[in-house]
Amino acid sequence: MRTALRVLVVLGTVLVLGLPAAGVVAAAGVSISPSSGGIGTEASVSANGFSPTKTVQVFFNGPGGMLIGAEAADSGGNINNLSVTIPNVTGATYQIFATDGSNTATTNFNVPSSLTLSPSSGSPGTGVGVSGTGFLSGEGIVVGWDTAGNQVATATANSNGGFSANFNVPSSANGNHTVFATGQSSGFQVSATFTVNNGNVGGANISLSQSSGAAGSNVTVTGSGFGANETVDIAVDGSIVMSVTTDGNGNFSTVITLSSSLSSGAHTISAAGDSSGHTASATFTVTTAAQAATSCTGDDDRPGNGFGDDNHCHTGPPAHRGDQQDRGDRGDNRRGDHGRHGGDDQGENN
Repeated sequence: MRTALRVLVVLGTVLVLGLPAAGVVAAAGVSISPSSGGIGTEASVSANGFSPTKTVQVFFNGPGGMLIGAEAADSGGNINNLSVTIPNVTGATYQIFATDGSNTATTNFNVPSSLTLSPSSGSPGTGVGVSGTGFLSGEGIVVGWDTAGNQVATATANSNGGFSANFNVPSSANGNHTVFATGQSSGFQVSATFTVNNGNVGGANISLSQSSGAAGSNVTVTGSGFGANETVDIAVDGSIVMSVTTDGNGNFSTVITLSSSLSSGAHTISAAGDSSGHTASATFTVTTAAQAATSCTGDDDRPGNGFGDDNHCHTGPPAHRGDQQDRGDRGDNRRGDHGRHGGDDQGENN
């Protein structure tokens, strides 16, 4: 009996070992290379585990997204290096979805977004280069300071969704300020931080030939501590008025003419190195705002000639101010008439 049982066990084992293995279906898989890039990036999709010779479709942004490629699987259910192009989308992570109708597989592709400031700190008036990625191809972009609507620059995204622009730091308090870049079609937005230092940065320093004066004054600005042979932007209250180039030791001296429209009070004169990021500033106080001059528009009109009527215009030839007889002749009222009248008195002056 035991012998019979042993025979049955051995036979059963042989039969089991001799049976063909049950079919094992591997899960489908898909990959994309590279897995990150901007709009228009050329990428390759490879897949396996799909039905042999059946068409595999590849969608960008999930099953309901854009069809970016399709190819029949080979006899082993594989796709090798199907070429696809990343569509016009904003920065985000998107699902790559592959399906043959029965089998599906997914992976991810990242469209990066960023905003970079160079330099990322400085005083008011500092020139800043701003560049960003992740926008729609060809869309308008507005760069804002502190709020998205406080526009300091505009740009247009290139075919890959990137842009670059420049702006000058507005007059602002010390500390961190947010710079925004907003796509005008997509509404997509990225931001970065700029730190305002109203003092000097990087060892730079500027001095003024005078610290106060009237609007319209000429002021000599002398700087040191900047990069050798670099461009330095000189700004008044954040608006660049001129650029100079330093010498081999990072020094410069230049004369600027202040606007005659400056109001009375303190104004910031700043210098910012374009490549070093070094900045410095000083304060100029306008003690007297400029007064509007009287304008004489006629061909023969002339301003008052110093006899008390400087705010009037005259016609006719100038008076003979050196004529001693006229000066002494009070009866003709030549000098007196000039003091009292700004009208047409050319007859008295001949």
